[in-house]
Amino acid sequence: MSGAPGRPGPAAAPVVVISGAPGVGKTTFAVHHAHRIAPSFRDGQLFVNLCGFHPHAPAIEPGNALHGFLTALGVPAQRIPEDTPGRSTLFRSLLADRQILLVLDNARDEQQVRPLLPAGAGCLTLITSRNQLPGLIATDGAKPLTLPLPSQTEAHQALERRLGTERLAAEPTATADIIRLCGRLPLAMAVVAARAELDPSFPLHAIADELRHTHGGLDAFTGFDTTTDVRTVFSWSYRSLDEPTARLFRFLALHPGPHITAPAAAGLAGLPLPRTRRALAGLVSSCLVEQPLPGRYSLHDLLRGYATELTHTHDTTDERHHATLRVLDHYMFTAYEANQLLKHDTTPELDLGAPNPGVTPENLTTVKQATRWLTAEHQVLTGLLHTTVSQQLDHHTTGLAWSLKDYLYRQEFWPEAITALTPALEVARRQNNRLEEGRCLRHLGGIHGYLGHQEQALHHLQLATTIFEELDATGEQARAHYVTACALFLFGRIQEAVTSSERGLELSRETGEELWLAECLVELAWFRSNLGQLEKSLQYSEEGIALFQRLDAPWQLAQAWDILGYNLRQLGRYEESVATYQRATRAFEELGDHRNAIGSLMRLGDTRLASGDRNGARADWVHALERADERAMSHSAQQVRDRLTALDMDADPTPTVPERAAGSHELPVPRSGDPARQVY
Repeated sequence: MSGAPGRPGPAAAPVVVISGAPGVGKTTFAVHHAHRIAPSFRDGQLFVNLCGFHPHAPAIEPGNALHGFLTALGVPAQRIPEDTPGRSTLFRSLLADRQILLVLDNARDEQQVRPLLPAGAGCLTLITSRNQLPGLIATDGAKPLTLPLPSQTEAHQALERRLGTERLAAEPTATADIIRLCGRLPLAMAVVAARAELDPSFPLHAIADELRHTHGGLDAFTGFDTTTDVRTVFSWSYRSLDEPTARLFRFLALHPGPHITAPAAAGLAGLPLPRTRRALAGLVSSCLVEQPLPGRYSLHDLLRGYATELTHTHDTTDERHHATLRVLDHYMFTAYEANQLLKHDTTPELDLGAPNPGVTPENLTTVKQATRWLTAEHQVLTGLLHTTVSQQLDHHTTGLAWSLKDYLYRQEFWPEAITALTPALEVARRQNNRLEEGRCLRHLGGIHGYLGHQEQALHHLQLATTIFEELDATGEQARAHYVTACALFLFGRIQEAVTSSERGLELSRETGEELWLAECLVELAWFRSNLGQLEKSLQYSEEGIALFQRLDAPWQLAQAWDILGYNLRQLGRYEESVATYQRATRAFEELGDHRNAIGSLMRLGDTRLASGDRNGARADWVHALERADERAMSHSAQQVRDRLTALDMDADPTPTVPERAAGSHELPVPRSGDPARQVY
């Protein structure tokens, strides 16, 4: 098509707004063109689906999109500003001297897009939207590109590629009628061509007659005549489906997207997995469903709208409700299992009950599988949480929020964790569940502490403590004091943190929960080491380690070894520190905790340097850097590079603020290079 955007010029940061009719192929065109010109942008490409026009999932907020961009550009989580203007400013400054190609797909309006526009003259931004975004054109200098329908010749060529020259030549009138009745809409023509491909003996004039005489159609996308009636095309393909496949297609409208897997679709439809896979294959071959990635399926927005109409016409309210509950069960129970693999704490297990009949959660057995699944389904889970809140499905709101929390902590998605846990807090209050209310307050207080919100953090934690005292829940009180101590430490109130931690330790001894007691000992060991009370810290560390060993708690033991390694280094016991850090590194590796393994290896190098072994320090840091780069852990990699650079310059490479392994419950202590931590 003519008018395609070209290489950005030297004077400004070009922006092209690609608009056009739904189904005309805006995204396909933008992605195709982006692939063609990508070599001209040496610093890479960024893509985001802004979900501006989605019937169920909320549009992506600019701040969330910026968080993803900044993360992709290697900005550590703690350096990403909380507010959208701050993120936008940082984003533009990073791109000022770079050559980056951006594709902002499915934009809602100018307000959603403006914070995402770069300032660098070497960048080019392609925006697709169902709106023309005149504000960007009038005030931001964007260039409009209205994607036209293909010409009659182009449309004929498209059908010819699908159905063959001979078949079209045998029925030229029917071919012309199909193109006309499809309104030359690429999506509509693809659906018709797929149906014709399924049965090569089916005459084209019969397809044309069906399109001509079948009425219905997505009202929002219907023009002044039947040539633009997309519903006719969709309904024709839909009626060719068997009932289980048709039912699955209708129910896909209840899923927030952007993608769904076969196991999730099986739960949604209440079908066995093999039958669901066959149904999805049929939907893909009929062009009613796309498969943008292997094993992941999506609905075009027009088809989602059509499926929504169908499910409200053919399925009862109860049927839609039970389908929604089944798909929520699939994700909630799978997320819960993933969370169980990720967490290393003594959180009381959430009583989710049993999945609805027809639901089979996915089988996750390793931390790697759990992390991969949660990463892939992150956007889906966020959309489903929105569904549970809007439909007041309290059980699933609580279950999803608690099942997501450890993943959000690991990824340092702190604002999103607040968004997830706040509805759970509201559910607890609505149900007068004081214990659950206190737990939510404790978590929220801890997260606010990490974000530096001192007033909110301590207020939430005080409320939680009060609730637990009223309930006489000693173990919960201990946990509240533990998190309060971490928050106070973050705010620089170390002596108060010690007092709160000691109260938590005292309560833990009363409960007899030895695993939790050991956690409290390790916390106090860390606080004491920061006060320079190394011998006392060593005493707490050794007591905690003995408990972890007896209780067979390998991850907590590795964390305690990491702290002990620091204490031994400060005491000048370098050989013991080296051996302890090596033990911690091996343990984290065996547990699949690569972030902490890299951190311990980094601190092992610090000990070698302190002992005068510069070559040994360099070797440890080079090894840590290789492993961080292999896993795209940009924050950890940068910390190692800083050490190596300082070493080459004969400066002191070790951080001024001490580091330790990422904990299982406590808030992250503000120190350079600390891996993501979890709040309990």
